[in-house]
Amino acid sequence: MRKLIKATLLILIYINCKLNLAAQNNTSYNANTTPIIGNSNTAFGVQSLFSNTTGHNNIANGYQSLFFNTTGFFNTANGAQSLYRNTTGIANTSIGFRSLLDNTTGNNNTASGSESLARNTTGSNNTANGGASLIFNTIGSFNTANGAYSLRNNTTGSNNTVNGYQSLFSNTTGSNNTAVGDSAGFLSTGNKNVFIGNFAGYYESTGSGKLYLGNDSNKTIMYGDFLTGQVLLGSPQPTGYTFKGTRTLNVVGGIIADSIRVALSSGWADYVFADDYILKPLEELSSFIKTNKHLPNIPAAKEVEMNGIELGEMNAKLLEKIEELSLYIIQQNNEITTQKKQLEEQKRSIELIQMQLKEVMKKF
Repeated sequence: MRKLIKATLLILIYINCKLNLAAQNNTSYNANTTPIIGNSNTAFGVQSLFSNTTGHNNIANGYQSLFFNTTGFFNTANGAQSLYRNTTGIANTSIGFRSLLDNTTGNNNTASGSESLARNTTGSNNTANGGASLIFNTIGSFNTANGAYSLRNNTTGSNNTVNGYQSLFSNTTGSNNTAVGDSAGFLSTGNKNVFIGNFAGYYESTGSGKLYLGNDSNKTIMYGDFLTGQVLLGSPQPTGYTFKGTRTLNVVGGIIADSIRVALSSGWADYVFADDYILKPLEELSSFIKTNKHLPNIPAAKEVEMNGIELGEMNAKLLEKIEELSLYIIQQNNEITTQKKQLEEQKRSIELIQMQLKEVMKKF
């Protein structure tokens, strides 16, 4: 019996020595029932770093923090079940209850706040600051969420940057979005959107490439479409707005300016004064107006109502009509001058005849 006890003690001492040889520079307090295997690890809390094998330079602080870690290294977990399922992921930092809970192989993630990045599995290079921020993210990468519930429902979306409570709350797979402000882009699930201001673009749901600048869901001062390069001013709720034409700037409500300069893309109207310009006869002009109810080369009312007008082009067309009117006036003046001369000649002829008649009458 003594020999059996002695043999058992020797075996236990041997195993303990082997474990201690395998585990170098580890610090453990109330962590595991057996020494931690691996190097330069620190564990505080029941079952923290419980499954570690060769992982090194890890810090686990809290109940079951880094529980399933085996070979992952340079991880820091602070909070109960933080980085709980991490196995081989490296250089992750989690602060808060169940932060990065499901992370397995994701790398370079930083989670600060209760359940932040909790469902992340393989996503990497994410930063979540705030309770439940990026909580449902699974494989999305390169996301930055600052604020409680920010990017809460994101799963596979990547390269999103948000700052504010519930910003981009509903986004799931959308990528390359930027949102700054409380609930900015709350319903958005699209890509490449920019929301700036509290509740900016709140109702924009599936659109992509949109810009919202405002301080309320119904107080947008600027709306834009990155796909067409167009900007809208003056519409407090522009969700679903259709830009008119292809011009860059759309304005609702009018413009006041002390000076406006228009750079024409077409020529000015001085061609009217060229020697080879054909001026429509007045009879033909009158017939055109009666038939079409507008001047030649001037858009009809329905066309203007549908498409608007191009200011510089319209000014050129109006000048064309003014110059044509000037030619008509000159033409009429020339005709009047000719008629006056003819009348003067007729008057002199009549006066001469009258004088001759008087002379004849004197003889009788």
